[in-house]
Amino acid sequence: MGRGIERLSDLEVRQAKPKDKEYSLADGGNLYLRVKTTGSKVWVLNYYRPATKQRANIGLGSYPDVSLEKARKEAKALRVVLGEGIDPKEHREDQEREKTEQYANTFEHIARNWLTLKKGKVSPAYHDKITGRLEKYIFPKMGKTPIHKVSAATTIGIITPLATDEKLETVKKICRWINEVMIYAVNTGVAHANPLSGIGKAFRAPKVTNLPTLRPDELPALMYAIQHSNTKLVTRCLIEWQMHTMVRPGEAAGTRWDEIDREKKEWTIPAERMKKNKPHIVPLSEQALKLLTVLNPVSGHREFVFPSDHNPRKSANSQSANRALARMGFHGRLVSHGLRALASTTLNETGFDSDVIEAALAHVDKNSVRAAYNRAQYLERRRKMMGWWSDHIEQCATGKMPHAQGKRHSASLTPDNMIGIPKPDTDKINIDNKKQRGGPRQGAGRKKEVTFTKKLALVNEVTLLQRQQPGLTQEDALNKLKSEKKIKLQYRRTYLTPAHFSKEAKKILLESEREGILSVLPRLTEKDPL
Repeated sequence: MGRGIERLSDLEVRQAKPKDKEYSLADGGNLYLRVKTTGSKVWVLNYYRPATKQRANIGLGSYPDVSLEKARKEAKALRVVLGEGIDPKEHREDQEREKTEQYANTFEHIARNWLTLKKGKVSPAYHDKITGRLEKYIFPKMGKTPIHKVSAATTIGIITPLATDEKLETVKKICRWINEVMIYAVNTGVAHANPLSGIGKAFRAPKVTNLPTLRPDELPALMYAIQHSNTKLVTRCLIEWQMHTMVRPGEAAGTRWDEIDREKKEWTIPAERMKKNKPHIVPLSEQALKLLTVLNPVSGHREFVFPSDHNPRKSANSQSANRALARMGFHGRLVSHGLRALASTTLNETGFDSDVIEAALAHVDKNSVRAAYNRAQYLERRRKMMGWWSDHIEQCATGKMPHAQGKRHSASLTPDNMIGIPKPDTDKINIDNKKQRGGPRQGAGRKKEVTFTKKLALVNEVTLLQRQQPGLTQEDALNKLKSEKKIKLQYRRTYLTPAHFSKEAKKILLESEREGILSVLPRLTEKDPL
């Protein structure tokens, strides 16, 4: 540097004029101001490439956008990089690539990658739930934020409106999910730290409320309400199926025929349909198998055991049972998920092994070795327990609470002495959501409509009589039921003609074995006649 590092001045740089040929003004340290014939001025650092020892130039920007002072600082920084054996051009390219990646790796982009990874660890329904919540509450406001710019303060501001609306359970879950996204970002190297690790503590915790359920001694009342309700056959069987199998509502509603092994008397729920993403085997009692027999003529030719009423190619809604229980009068007292708690409490009080009960409820043991051992050892014990539970349900359906461990829980249950039986919301009950053929016309003088459940009960009674007395005609069976006071004399005799019930009888009952499933197929009595 013969003339020193301060050779150029601001005045010299400003007054440098273009010539016939491009020329350069040296500033020392291999920094040059290149003046082009067009009059433009560009800062250039000349250096030897560390690997090839060949000369190369790297531009530092145009004057006056980059002043003399800034050009010197940039040249000094690049000489430091060069001193470490790094090519300044490659260093700059790496910086630009990293910056581009930082802004390309938005929160939504990383979250989508995390959701793809999460897909193999949770059930499809739960995965859809996570995706839906993030798309609704998080992505619209911070989805485009680069992952390195995500901050606790901004995120808290986005979630606060949910907490203000008392959606505290949603707040808790979202805080957990976005934390998992940030941990994934750190583990994959696109973020250096997780600034959201303690974000959940910025909000109130949701109140823990147990799902409503019944006491064990209220089971006969539940069975009586189910038996005398106008609930559709598929929904009624769904409630029974969930009771006998002790599974979750969504798992019950989504039952497929190809999951059932009648020879082994087992139902295998695949991992993707289970909450903990692990397959679950349910030993099927005789009562559970009879429910399948009842449903076979209804849905045996379809994929789902409990088909949707609106689209039979889809499964019934998991909330169908809840709506039915509410119409029976159990609103606020029982939900379908509470049937699991009812079973658990009854079995624990009766003295069954709590580990076997937990295995039946598909509560996953965190110890994988112990969990595998339990699955193998508990299956046969669960089979016996499930058989006892189904027998208990069936006995309660007769109106009596069986003895348990030598203790009597409740007396016989009859329509006259049942206390605590909810009154069904008859205004909302409509078994078919349409008028049944042959039903009463307005102004026909009928005091009480003949519901489909009553018709089904009549078909059931007629069919049972015909089985007991082969050769008995439907007309003779109807006359016998009249003599037993199970049928009242009607003003309009067309409701009781054999022709009216023959189609329903063939479709619903004659193709299936029904004995023992009292709550699924209604009966007529002298106290509750047609």
